[in-house]
Amino acid sequence: MTRLIAIPTTTIALMLAAGVYCRSAKAQRTPLADVSAQDRVLLEEVHNLVSKLGPVLWQDWKDFPPFLIRRGGQEYLIGHPQPSEDFHPSSSEILHERVWVRVGKDTSDIQASYPLNGVMTAMMSAPTANENEYVWVLKAAHEAFHCYQGRSPVPEPFVGKFAGYNDLTFPFPYDNKTLMAALRLEAEIVFRLTSASSDDKESLAVQSRLLPLAWRVENALYSDPEFQNYKLHTEWSEGTARYTERELARLAATSGRYEPTPSFVQMFPASNYSTVWREEYGDMRMLNPIRFVGEGVRGRVMFYFLGMGKAYALDHMNPQWRASYRNASLDDLLQQASTVLSQ
Repeated sequence: MTRLIAIPTTTIALMLAAGVYCRSAKAQRTPLADVSAQDRVLLEEVHNLVSKLGPVLWQDWKDFPPFLIRRGGQEYLIGHPQPSEDFHPSSSEILHERVWVRVGKDTSDIQASYPLNGVMTAMMSAPTANENEYVWVLKAAHEAFHCYQGRSPVPEPFVGKFAGYNDLTFPFPYDNKTLMAALRLEAEIVFRLTSASSDDKESLAVQSRLLPLAWRVENALYSDPEFQNYKLHTEWSEGTARYTERELARLAATSGRYEPTPSFVQMFPASNYSTVWREEYGDMRMLNPIRFVGEGVRGRVMFYFLGMGKAYALDHMNPQWRASYRNASLDDLLQQASTVLSQ
């Protein structure tokens, strides 16, 4: 005869809780997939490029930010002091350090930088099969630069009736044909400044005196001051980051200036920085689109090209401009440099 034993409900609850805990603990002990050897080599090269060449362009650019690399549905976060709770710690045998892993999130391609749990973080999807790894490294350095940049000195455009927008969704009046024509005029002047010789001070002075005229026309066409602030903000942020990416490519391709890590060269022998500079960045390949801003070049990318062009114009007009970069818009810096040239 089977003997039934009464078990208190509190005991049953404790037993059930213990079972849940055991299953949870077992799940937590399940090893998470590690970063790949390719990821390690890529990240080492980004760090090497930024640490060696970053300070050549920006004297105080010394620290490397936390970095997130996305591969499929898995994200690996390296060097972050305090990730959010949806990241799980994992000991990486590839990197020989602790990484934070987030599983089952977005699988789309990403190239961005923004605060992750309050800390600016560079983020990149792993290279695709057809992507040049040298270009990938330069784009990753672009995002690392954003983490270094800090806050724009331009007034925030995302205020008032535009408070619900961000960099990607801001409703700039791209369909205003008159405004686009005015931007085309400014772009032509910027292109001439960009392509002028640093030694031709007279031409630089003449062209730079035309810029305030173009700015006055543009400003008269903005129905809200936030439109101007958005343009200046994007030029300062994205335009200067694109300038920095291109300059890193130039420096890396300069003979005797930079050596990539041996493991990077060994893993990706099909290309090099000299080839990438010649085919992707060099000569006028990235600069020619400046003169077509407002015409063939439309949308938000207009301000990437304008900002990059203004950075190169400042290189010609005042090579020390980067020391004042955090305190003024690119237009203000150009105005200051123009005043000095005209004296």
